Amino acid sequence: MPDPAQQIRFCTSRDGTRIAYATCGMGPPLLWIGHWARHLEFDWESPVWRPWLLRLTRRHSVVRYDWRGCGLSDREEVNFSLERHIEDLAAVVDAAGRVHGTRGLTVADASVMPDIPSANTHLPTIMIAERIASLLVTPGGTKTHQVATGRP
Repeated sequence: MPDPAQQIRFCTSRDGTRIAYATCGMGPPLLWIGHWARHLEFDWESPVWRPWLLRLTRRHSVVRYDWRGCGLSDREEVNFSLERHIEDLAAVVDAAGRVHGTRGLTVADASVMPDIPSANTHLPTIMIAERIASLLVTPGGTKTHQVATGRP
């Protein structure tokens, strides 16, 4: 079976910032909220992220996006704030057209960490992704789990 191809699209956040997002795979939607240093095209080819993406896209429709100021999203004159980040996320979810409210949505990101690590967050984030993937992808099929971030 050939590897799936990601489809890169663009949406506009509330303040007019253009946000790049990608979809790939079939199945229940999985929104991957990565860390700030992302690039949809480079991550897709990365020896670190590609195995995770391929595993997740076997059973899910994975939606990812580049944060404002990074990757393929607008980089000039962007406002970095929690409010803008939430608006960007909402714009991606609306544009992807797969999720209405939170029914059926699984969020995989580092915000589920109970405490912020005092060192590099890369390894703990990979461990979280591995745990989430083990909950979602099982030999007998897909389990339905909601991962709460504790954020508004």
